[in-house]
Amino acid sequence: MATETLEYLTRGDCASACIQYSVLPSALSLNRVHMGTRQTRMVVNGIVERLLARAPEKRPKFVLFGESLGSQVSQEMFRGQGITGPAGISLDAAVWIGTPNATKWRAELWGDRTVSQVPPVGPGAVYLSRAVRDWRGLSPEQRAGVRYLLLQNGDDPIPKFGPEVVWRQPDWLGPQAGRPPGSPRGSQWQPVVTFFATFLDMQNALTPTPGQFDEGGHDYRRETPEAVRQVFGLQASDEQMQRVQKSLRERELRFEIQRDWDAAQSAPEDKRAEAEEKVEKRISDWIGHEVDAEEIKKLAE
Repeated sequence: MATETLEYLTRGDCASACIQYSVLPSALSLNRVHMGTRQTRMVVNGIVERLLARAPEKRPKFVLFGESLGSQVSQEMFRGQGITGPAGISLDAAVWIGTPNATKWRAELWGDRTVSQVPPVGPGAVYLSRAVRDWRGLSPEQRAGVRYLLLQNGDDPIPKFGPEVVWRQPDWLGPQAGRPPGSPRGSQWQPVVTFFATFLDMQNALTPTPGQFDEGGHDYRRETPEAVRQVFGLQASDEQMQRVQKSLRERELRFEIQRDWDAAQSAPEDKRAEAEEKVEKRISDWIGHEVDAEEIKKLAE
């Protein structure tokens, strides 16, 4: 969502770079965070070196986007540097979504604040939300001053899950009246039990329906395009953003349909009919009416 939104709003006048530091699912890649951080720092250092070699008036805007573990490794580059970290490499803007609980740089910026109160903007031009509603609740003038946004859904377990939940009551399960948006109401912390319950929540936090952008859990597809527009300072009207959102949904649905159908077509001949039937049922659930092979082929075009 972030990269395609950037492509749309810059009319293609942009370049994107990223790295892959594991072929495993995120839950099995936690031991690679340090390596991912080092590799991300190498990429960013190379970009900064190229930018500094250009005359100031010819340098493009330098922005950063991170999601989940990608958010963690790109923030941990700045560990121990506070807000001077991104400012020190002349990073124009950054949007980080679903930052994991273990991220030390975010904890440094959060300081001794309480989750029971809406956080103010700061330090500097950074904003750390407890939930999307905090970001939306800022005035237009306040949002315009944010260059580095750390966005999270209130019910996303990724920013909440950590080993300390085993032996210590987390702040998001404090007194009922002071719990942040999205935290469970009525639930009480129990040693060990809460840890495993949150772990199970984390496993089920991202079950998106292709083409339907919802808000909640670890799904940020609905909010990401608008956050990219505002924080990156990209010009687009509300009507244009509606068209971008529509296109993003259609492209995602088409991609998923094509991928699933191609996978069914590549199944062994004696199992192909069964594979196609499963895909037809899954796609029918996605779009709300029954489809056959011919309609699927048209949807995938």
